[in-house]
Amino acid sequence: MEILNLMNLDAHYIQILLIDLTTAIVLLFIARQLLSMTHKVSTRVALAEDDNPAYGISLAGIILAITIILTGVLFGDAHYSLFDEFTNVAIYGSLGVFLMLFANFVFDKMSMPKISIPAAIQQRNIAAGLVNAGNLIATAIIIRAVMIWSGLEGVFGISATIAGFILSQLILTFVSKYRIKLFNANNATTFQEAIYGGNLAVAWRFTGFRIAVALAITAASGLVPPFSGDIFTPMLLWLLVSLVMLGLIAMLNIITDKVLLGGIDLRDEVDSQQNVAIGVTQAAIIISIGLIVAALMN
Repeated sequence: MEILNLMNLDAHYIQILLIDLTTAIVLLFIARQLLSMTHKVSTRVALAEDDNPAYGISLAGIILAITIILTGVLFGDAHYSLFDEFTNVAIYGSLGVFLMLFANFVFDKMSMPKISIPAAIQQRNIAAGLVNAGNLIATAIIIRAVMIWSGLEGVFGISATIAGFILSQLILTFVSKYRIKLFNANNATTFQEAIYGGNLAVAWRFTGFRIAVALAITAASGLVPPFSGDIFTPMLLWLLVSLVMLGLIAMLNIITDKVLLGGIDLRDEVDSQQNVAIGVTQAAIIISIGLIVAALMN
């Protein structure tokens, strides 16, 4: 017992930990089952019998995404009441699972309307699995930021989480469509054809870009204080600041690409030659910049 005291642990806190961990595991299991329903295939069959790497990447994406959201739910002090702690984690965790699945739908219908991401994943398209996982992780990063920002306070916390999700999908869809349009204008094939054709280099670069957008929105959360009882004003301000942060990250990314990858025709290497090494490196660079900017602003 003295060891527990030295570690600042007591019986009540251990009970809180057990409740949080159990609830988190249950939510992850539910997410897995819902993903199976979405793709109309058993997870066991997809992973163990079909050995489908695209499905595995997609499943890994939703597991990471739900876990990221749960870190937002568990952020801060625990409730003294065990029931209140369970209720809070269960409600916000379930909301996170629902929003993740809805984000899948939005991405499939809005950003990639000409191909079916679930169908491509069933066809073992790793590029499709990667961009799908990236979309889930990017959305989860934003939802986590909103949850921490709102303090998960009752109706305001739920409203802020849903409003933040809507904001995230608007920004992610807008900038993704712009990025896709830019790709289409500079290449003989369209972006969706590149993904459907399995271009992993393009998929990695696009995934890194979307996660960087999420980090730009997260960075804005440190500059926009919550307004008691008001959702519209801070969300509008958050949108404007997010666009500024995104512009900052994009500018720093261009400079860093020239410093670290100078002398390389990045567009030709990624778009035409499908150079995965360059695509992964570009993804790492822009995510790194996003992480640094988000850390500085929060």
